[in-house]
Amino acid sequence: MTSGSFVSGASTITFNASAPGRLITTQGYPFSNIAFSGAGGYWTLQDSMTVLSKVTLSAGTLDTGAGSNFAIAVAGDWSSAGGTFMARQSTVSFNGDAGSTSTCSA
Repeated sequence: MTSGSFVSGASTITFNASAPGRLITTQGYPFSNIAFSGAGGYWTLQDSMTVLSKVTLSAGTLDTGAGSNFAIAVAGDWSSAGGTFMARQSTVSFNGDAGSTSTCSA
């Protein structure tokens, strides 16, 4: 998507590729659930990302960008079973509702 606005609702957005060079620009719009799959896929953030529920990284690489400080805010769980996360200088914040629990698993 190169223009307009994006509203994910309660959907899971799956990034599935088998080649590098994929860019993600959120323009401040949050994702509900996000999944990365596809051996050889490589996605690089172009701005900060907010995930209202769960992040699943099952294959490929999610990169926050060399020389960037693009933070990721997650309100739910983070599952990384097969993929690679390149945090670089960025931070991942788990910011669910008060009293909620987030699980980070590999």
